[in-house]
Amino acid sequence: MLSELQTACLRSIPSVESILQHEMAKEERFSRLPRWVLVEGIRQVLDLKRKWILSPQTNRQELEEWQISASLILDEVDRYLQKIRQAELGRVINATGIILHTNLGRAVLASEAVEKMTLAARCFTNLEFDLITGTRGKRGEAATRLLCHLSGAQDALVVNNNAAAVLLVLNTLAEGRQVIVSRGELVEIGGSFRVPEIMKKGGVRLVEVGTTNKTRLDDYRQAITSESAAILKVHPSNFQIVGFSEEANLPELVHLGQEHGLVVIYDLGSGMLADLAPYGLGREPLVSRIVQQGVDIITFSGDKLLGGPQAGIILCRPKYGRLLRQNPLARAVRADKMTLAALEGTLRLYSEPDVFDRIPTLRMITASRQHLEERGRQIMEALTLSSGWSSDTISLEIVEDEAQVGGGSFPQQTIPSLSLAISSTRGEVNQLEERFRLHQPPILGRINQGRFLLSLRTIQDEDIAEIIRAAKEILGQWERSKE
Repeated sequence: MLSELQTACLRSIPSVESILQHEMAKEERFSRLPRWVLVEGIRQVLDLKRKWILSPQTNRQELEEWQISASLILDEVDRYLQKIRQAELGRVINATGIILHTNLGRAVLASEAVEKMTLAARCFTNLEFDLITGTRGKRGEAATRLLCHLSGAQDALVVNNNAAAVLLVLNTLAEGRQVIVSRGELVEIGGSFRVPEIMKKGGVRLVEVGTTNKTRLDDYRQAITSESAAILKVHPSNFQIVGFSEEANLPELVHLGQEHGLVVIYDLGSGMLADLAPYGLGREPLVSRIVQQGVDIITFSGDKLLGGPQAGIILCRPKYGRLLRQNPLARAVRADKMTLAALEGTLRLYSEPDVFDRIPTLRMITASRQHLEERGRQIMEALTLSSGWSSDTISLEIVEDEAQVGGGSFPQQTIPSLSLAISSTRGEVNQLEERFRLHQPPILGRINQGRFLLSLRTIQDEDIAEIIRAAKEILGQWERSKE
């Protein structure tokens, strides 16, 4: 039952119409908005007020001191709408030191991929039209040819992500039957999705073999029955088992599959087309080498080590490709024209000698120490010349650091790197981080040992001018706020 005080507070809330008629609502920040947007904003704020009044956590003293007016409501509406605008998808500057940052959208596309994607978005395309014959064509045919050329596979399909690729493969080739998987490979991927759950949705029956740390070839062999359809191997992208461990090697599994008529499927996860071993990163399998080992079907992501758009890539033998394309699920998970255009633009770069410079993901991974030092000096020199803040209170230095590939690739491996470290003699480094994060565009770094670090490996060359401008503004404001 409501108290008299709660009832009085509820009655004091102005109506939506009276707020709309208030003089403050005529200000430019409100008048430029469509009426329905302003009305919805007012309703949302008023609803929050009512919930606060009725909440058991709101005490009597707070209710007695509570004040409400149309102007106060409009100020809150303005802040509410600003938060909504900030939540829209927009540019951020990645200075975290994580190259394939899942929360920041993973791979940054090459300019050639962006151009092809933009063209596909702005224009009609020959997505499913054969210009030679003048008849209906096959979606993604160019991407298929490029993938086969770069990997040595006989056929290829593109769907909207790797989980969809695995789902389509399992549902097509093993629905209602058993799929054998090592217990040590029943992993959880991003967003809390787990391999066993994807297998269940695919309509297959999971058969676990071996133990978490050891699965031998005989474990697979002993699990094979007349109900077995496939052997699934899952690359443990975002973790690693070390120490007392053992697993059946791929050629053994391929031979076992051929011996018993089972499809051997390898979920590679990241999917590396360019060899990164010369750069100290050699634990991820190269796609072409997996194809050479005779695996029937390989799946991997387009927006990880490949450096392209979000996509699920399936490499397979032609007989499996035909079955996959005939599955009605293939239409539900197919890639759109912009994804295919961006993927084609990315794949074409792999035939260029300067591919490591052209694809941003590969460029960040392989950037030399000298290049990072040059970036750091450029920023340092520009900020040192700034007169808006004092070196007595704010310290800038280039420090040794480590970067990560991210996106589940190369777990436990780091890349030697450099970062710009910003620190204040007054402390409060959390406030510094917040100011950079709330800047437009947001600049995301990390805090380490009382310093705010901006990784020089994950920022782009086009970010440098913005970082300099933002740092001058933020550090100047920081200095004045502490006077």
